[in-house]
Amino acid sequence: MQRTALIFAALIAVIATPAFSAQQTNEQLAAEMAQLKAEVAQLRAQQNESWLTERRAEEVKTLIHEVLSDAETRASLLDSDLTAGWNENFFLASGDGKFLLKVTGMIQVRWVLNTVDFDDDSNNDTDGHGFEVRRAKLQFAGHIGDPKFQYLVRLAADADNSIDDDSETAFGDEDGGDVFLEAGWISYTFDNGITVRGGRFRAPFLREELTDAQHQLAADRTYVNEIFTVGYTEGVEVSYAAEKWKVAVMINDGFQAGEYSRIDPFYPDDSDPEGNAWNDKDSDFALTARVDVMLMGNWSQMQDFTAWAGEDTAVFLGVAFHLEDDEDDGDSDSDQNDFWMWTVDVSAEWQSWGIYAAVIGSHTEYDEATTDADPDVYGFIVQGSYNFNDKIEPFIRYEKICPDNEDFVSGETGGEHQAFLTFGANWYLKKHAAKMTADIVYSLGSVEVGMPHLGLFNVDESSGTTSSDSEDEMWAVRLQFQLLF
Repeated sequence: MQRTALIFAALIAVIATPAFSAQQTNEQLAAEMAQLKAEVAQLRAQQNESWLTERRAEEVKTLIHEVLSDAETRASLLDSDLTAGWNENFFLASGDGKFLLKVTGMIQVRWVLNTVDFDDDSNNDTDGHGFEVRRAKLQFAGHIGDPKFQYLVRLAADADNSIDDDSETAFGDEDGGDVFLEAGWISYTFDNGITVRGGRFRAPFLREELTDAQHQLAADRTYVNEIFTVGYTEGVEVSYAAEKWKVAVMINDGFQAGEYSRIDPFYPDDSDPEGNAWNDKDSDFALTARVDVMLMGNWSQMQDFTAWAGEDTAVFLGVAFHLEDDEDDGDSDSDQNDFWMWTVDVSAEWQSWGIYAAVIGSHTEYDEATTDADPDVYGFIVQGSYNFNDKIEPFIRYEKICPDNEDFVSGETGGEHQAFLTFGANWYLKKHAAKMTADIVYSLGSVEVGMPHLGLFNVDESSGTTSSDSEDEMWAVRLQFQLLF
């Protein structure tokens, strides 16, 4: 019995051994698989860590390079003591004061509504409205080597106007869009206060022209200014400024010789002058001079026509003249003419009130062989404004042009007195740096063919011929936003 039990146990052991071995093998395989998986995961982690380490190394190298470059640049700036920033304008300057560059600019965006109503039943009435970039300028100014050496370069855009016009006559120049040099000059100031300046700049004649466009009361200067201003020309000026007076004398290329586009009322046969190079000029010799006297106030108040809160009472008086000798080109058929102009102006500011008045006169002498007309022309301007807390400034302006000869301007329908009334208001957001201007220009009578219409009145020789028997109603509305930087 005992032997039988042992045999039975041995048989069970033989049978169970393969199953046990199989179970053991599966467990081992599972354990090995788990171990392999863990090793693979560890290898992947090590590989990722190695890749991230390489990437970090590259990033660190780049960062170190940037830091070193920045440090080198800062060290260079410190060595030269160069400063840059904004102080009423963007600038670059050296710490020793030998170098200065100021960058400034302006833009004026405008909407215009214009109507012309002729009383001669010609059905030539015109109405139009549209938008334009009236002015866009970029200026670089400062000194080089010494504050006595000054320079200025100003670029301007002859912006193409987009006009919704019901007539065939457009406001703007269809060939617009050019960028041109409006002003460019260099100067030197001696120890005695005398300054010599050469290049292209405004001749020292009309106070209104010498006041920058962004500092005007209305959206544009007067018609009187456009007729009589010598404007931008090229030449050499000698000036001196004392405590209460200053004087400037300029020898130049003549009337508007430096203008990109100009009108020539004193050269009727040269209605479309080409270029402003010295060999394209109309004059043989031109001299412009102006004297300003400060009776009260300070010179900074003469930069505009606005009486700001807190400013002292100011009174300024100015006189100027321009003399021009026509260039004889040897053409006996051309109208050779010499002319001179003069002006007297006065301006005052007190308790938020501002007033300005000017009278201008001109006399032209034509070659007796071609014409007997020697016209005298006069212009008058008076304007006033009141500034409410440096925010709202209503203004009104009256101007008149009085030619005594029919050959003036058009050569056909001249002799008509031209009068214009302008009124409106400025809304100052940040003084002149950001302001809105709204004004209405009304023509008190007909407008001459050939007159500079400043993009307002659609008058041409086919539809706008006016006469003393035709009282034409012309008016325009201008809304303008100005930004200086």
